[in-house]
Amino acid sequence: MNKVILLGTLGRDPEKRTFENGGHIWQFSLVTDKRYQTKEGEWETDAQWHNIKYYGDRLSENAKKGSQVLLEGELRYWKSETSGKTGVEIVVPKFSRITVTREPKGSSADHDSDPAAAAAEGA
Repeated sequence: MNKVILLGTLGRDPEKRTFENGGHIWQFSLVTDKRYQTKEGEWETDAQWHNIKYYGDRLSENAKKGSQVLLEGELRYWKSETSGKTGVEIVVPKFSRITVTREPKGSSADHDSDPAAAAAEGA
């Protein structure tokens, strides 16, 4: 079984692309955070960035950079034929639901850099 459930924060506004056959794909990045305590007693955060592709027709208008979302999808590995680069993305099927659990609350929810977006643009 290939199943991923993520609760995280949108790193950028979703971008919608429409195909000639009328199908749609939404692309965005999602960051998940894990807080842990070091041996020295200091608290640190480990942020993991994920590239998301959603094949649904609609996405909530509330899904903006900084929104917290819950989604269910599957891992898909890819390799560029031209550059040889490899990567992994989360693919959310057409009839799966993406739930906005919290709307953006300003700059405190934003992360300064989005490595997943930079990697996707380089592919």
